Amino acid sequence: MSTLDTATQLRRSVTRLMRRMRRDRNLGPGRLSVLGHLFRTGSMTPGALAQEEGVQPQSLTRLLADIEAEGLASRRRDERDGRQSLLELTETGHALLAEDGAARSAWLAEAMDAKLSPTEQELLRLAAQLIDRLTE
Repeated sequence: MSTLDTATQLRRSVTRLMRRMRRDRNLGPGRLSVLGHLFRTGSMTPGALAQEEGVQPQSLTRLLADIEAEGLASRRRDERDGRQSLLELTETGHALLAEDGAARSAWLAEAMDAKLSPTEQELLRLAAQLIDRLTE
């Protein structure tokens, strides 16, 4: 099997896995992406967040308003530049992300226990490390 064939098979498998894991998610893709950025990077301006998301800032206006209204993120004035505001994840936002991740991990662990041998599970652990290396 060529490297291209292996890459195609891996891409398809990862895509199917992600689709399956999205089915039971507590958060929509937009909310998850924005909250995930705030979790990984900490406070950021709406403009920087839009740039990370690859969209115009105006495209995030409603989503950010909804996230703030739900208490998942809060906005404060940027101390370095008073014209800017910074968005940050609230405790509620952290908890919701943790709950969402735990639910998806639990589903995956259950599926692995039900369908894979210990050796196959070890192979997946190693494959996960390799995938991490590819994405760095």
